[in-house]
Amino acid sequence: MKLILAIDLMGGLVVHGKSGQRDTYTPLTWGLSPSAIPDEYISHIRPRYVYIADLDCIQEQGDNTMIVHHIASYVDHVLLDKGYKDPAALPDIPGVLNIIGTETAGCDPQRLSQYSGVLSVDIKNGVVIPCGMDPVAFLDSIVHLFFEAIIILNVSTVGTETGLDVDLLSRLRSATTLPLYYGGGVATIRDLDMLAAAAFDGAIVATAVHKRNIPLSAIQKGEW
Repeated sequence: MKLILAIDLMGGLVVHGKSGQRDTYTPLTWGLSPSAIPDEYISHIRPRYVYIADLDCIQEQGDNTMIVHHIASYVDHVLLDKGYKDPAALPDIPGVLNIIGTETAGCDPQRLSQYSGVLSVDIKNGVVIPCGMDPVAFLDSIVHLFFEAIIILNVSTVGTETGLDVDLLSRLRSATTLPLYYGGGVATIRDLDMLAAAAFDGAIVATAVHKRNIPLSAIQKGEW
């Protein structure tokens, strides 16, 4: 199973927050890197794979594309969420796979069929946003669509280390044959073992790594 370090970019810095409350996010200087400057942050942690959320772009308040280019030159692969709303706007950046999130692109299968890349099923308070569907039912509704992979992103538990629901993991895995990643609330190596046992293909982590509950060496190897 791939192990992917999550990086939130805002105002040109790596930031950290909880539960998607972006107005409370602050520079991430308390973790494994003493610097929130992206180049310095990456050089301290040396992850193999990264997931980047460009929060400025998602909120239509700026753009961190040049920083993404720099990060992509340091790692093996980048998954990038810039809040795409237009299929024609997807950039072609070497080493970067674009993420299309339901939060910004919506849940309509016909509209989603116009995109390529990775689909992020964004979940808040147990339902897919913005449509309010049960996540398993939503996966069933898009089973005919092809993406490179699917991310289950539990926005409510990002940064909270609240752990995982074993039954939900099993139902999500059964709902799609595509490569499936999970992010949000992954707190311990036990959670990683649960995801691997449920046949997930990747886990997206951040807070638990900075708190040393998940080994830095695993992030650098990029596997669990």
